[in-house]
Amino acid sequence: SAYRELPQSVVAHCRNAAVMVISRWMQAVMQADTPIEQDLGIWIKALKTFFGETERVALRSALETINRLHPRGKDNESFKYSLRQIDELDANYAVHALGFVIREVNWGQ
Repeated sequence: SAYRELPQSVVAHCRNAAVMVISRWMQAVMQADTPIEQDLGIWIKALKTFFGETERVALRSALETINRLHPRGKDNESFKYSLRQIDELDANYAVHALGFVIREVNWGQ
């Protein structure tokens, strides 16, 4: 969807992809038999708990940024919290943050 859809859609797709990447990576790290399906916010907390406060900070930060951009694309949330609407630059940032996440878990070169 990058560069073809509305910024809200791009951010939503990046968030969905980030959940998939982090859940499958944590499945391998925790040596779980099956993937654990959870919301991105839960995975961010799980990373902090599993690795500690000072480890994997950049990975958590990239995931947090994607997670925080997501509600800006929802009119009710945007109005409720007085958030500005996301734009193309935010969507580009989400794509790059997702790429960073993929590299941080060693799935990309």
